[in-house]
Amino acid sequence: MDLAAMLRSRWAIFTVLLVTGVLSVASQNFALKPFWDYQIYDAAMSCFHDGCNPYTANLGRYRFVYPPVFLRVFAPFNFTVAYSLLILSMLVIGLWRLSDVAGRADVAIAGFLTSATGVLSLLTGNLTLFAHLLVIGLSLHAFQRAERWGPALGLAAAVFVISVIKPYFLAYALILLVLRPRRIALFAAVIAGVALATAAQAFADPELWRSFKASLIAQTFSRGDLGFTLFSPVYEKTGALIVGVGAHLAVIGALALATVALLLRGERRPWRAMNASELFYCLALAIVLNPRLKEYDLSALMACVYLSVYLAPKRDVLTDLALLVGLPLLTVATTLDVLLARHLGIDTPLSLAVSYFLAIYGGFAVASWNLWRSHRSSGTEPATV
Repeated sequence: MDLAAMLRSRWAIFTVLLVTGVLSVASQNFALKPFWDYQIYDAAMSCFHDGCNPYTANLGRYRFVYPPVFLRVFAPFNFTVAYSLLILSMLVIGLWRLSDVAGRADVAIAGFLTSATGVLSLLTGNLTLFAHLLVIGLSLHAFQRAERWGPALGLAAAVFVISVIKPYFLAYALILLVLRPRRIALFAAVIAGVALATAAQAFADPELWRSFKASLIAQTFSRGDLGFTLFSPVYEKTGALIVGVGAHLAVIGALALATVALLLRGERRPWRAMNASELFYCLALAIVLNPRLKEYDLSALMACVYLSVYLAPKRDVLTDLALLVGLPLLTVATTLDVLLARHLGIDTPLSLAVSYFLAIYGGFAVASWNLWRSHRSSGTEPATV
């Protein structure tokens, strides 16, 4: 097998991603007990059942920051059983739909777990990684069955339900606008539905809602839980929320707009996802729009970046090198830093923040570059996987 053939092998890519993941995990020092986020949820539900306010109670290292609807929905059930069934359902449905990627689900799964963030996401017991997996899988299904209302309706329903708990998931509604045909009515229904559900919570549980907002603000700003994008250092430097958010969105927006402009150059058509590579690019964009992007979001982002590059209609040696070398290096910058310092005594200028910046902005830039190169060299492709 020559070098070009080896680079094009999905097993070579899978092996590189797997080794990257093992190295990442080996370099970590997980100081907290597993499932610490789940433990907060469980303590909050116990507190709620006992008649106290889980937003003001001392539940441990972190605060409870899910809205009152989370408490209301799970209150009638055994929380451990109900939560486990929810996670299992999202996992099964997400993997089932991703299995449609022409046998390439192994690359998707490896992409989710490539850096330590993927494993760390599982160890937290947080539902976010599984929610990402569900929406990504349903998005692929809706794209493949774009002529039918059912798959698009299922995607819209999932985005609506999750966004009521985690509002930044509302960015996934953008996928409804890049399907063929566009699902503008469903997009509008999701936006309106989330707005109404939010208002209903504030009206039905005013005291809990006020406590929820106070807890969220305290966790985010007082405890410095600002995520891993430019928003965090810019906000800490300026103290201006809009400046921090704007700095992050300016970089991502510039990359996305430049990519779309290059894709549409010379074409008179409103842009839609024409193939699976473009779909996963749009999914990556929906994820990275979140200025407070956390580890469980980063693992989903990198999975979409890997799939966007891997499923490009026309791949060449540069594309394959990006998959086998560039993207893994971006996601293991922290690992390299730890290994060099711990075993060789070499101090590097890397830090956790710089490493995350490399993965977030570097990964999205690679996906943008690849999409443009692939489109330029192959022309418009049919809407296939």
